[in-house]
Amino acid sequence: GISTSSGIPDYRGTQGVDTLAGLGQTTDKVTKDEDDDDVDVDYTKLVPTVAHRGLSEMMSRDLLHYVITQNCDDLHAKSGIPPKAMSEMHGNVFVEYCEKCFHEYRRTYCVDLYSTDCYNEAWYVRCRTCGHNHYTGRKCSHKGCKGKLKDTIVNFGDDLHEKVLGGLDEAIKQARQADVIMCLGSSLTVTPASDLPTMAADLVICNLQETQHDKLAKVRLYAQCDIFMDMLLQHFRSSSSLSSSSPTSSSSSSSSSST
Repeated sequence: GISTSSGIPDYRGTQGVDTLAGLGQTTDKVTKDEDDDDVDVDYTKLVPTVAHRGLSEMMSRDLLHYVITQNCDDLHAKSGIPPKAMSEMHGNVFVEYCEKCFHEYRRTYCVDLYSTDCYNEAWYVRCRTCGHNHYTGRKCSHKGCKGKLKDTIVNFGDDLHEKVLGGLDEAIKQARQADVIMCLGSSLTVTPASDLPTMAADLVICNLQETQHDKLAKVRLYAQCDIFMDMLLQHFRSSSSLSSSSPTSSSSSSSSSST
């Protein structure tokens, strides 16, 4: 995964949480309670990886136009990717939204501490699709609204957000418009996000394990995301230095990144 070097374990790699669980093993970053699948990570202390910063630099160079991610860690935003240029398909642990007007609130703390992990609070409502609570106990501060705030986390069984945090609709639109989609550190097994890369004209996949779309990829790399992005950025920087001394210029194509 693109975030593993920041301290977050992946799920489907050779040492992933789900992989080890299937073998009856565990990692030191997973709580030992067999009924608790939460990962022991302090998201407030995480910093963007080389790959995150690389994507941000690509966007600043107009080489990357949109990011579609299944990660909830906020590291893309911390690296400098603007929220308007991103669809966070499975939510963000730092974002809650109003169920009435859909205004989003970005916090400095993990909002799911007041939703998923709460069972006895007055605002607890068991979700019929995932079995967890999504309400945080706070209300919208927009004048005249006062709608109830919910976390943005998409648990197993939940539908993806259509508009919140970029949403599925915008992700589909951007994928269809992209000349190239780069898939970084994704097993490409969770639908519908795994279907989006097939919509682009060309596909690049960088993942240590095989994926179901490998045969569709124009470029397929078995590498760590940080190493690949570092090499890619070195190439762009070198090309930029050469082109700056040339009287000709070239326009960038539309590209998206899926993580």
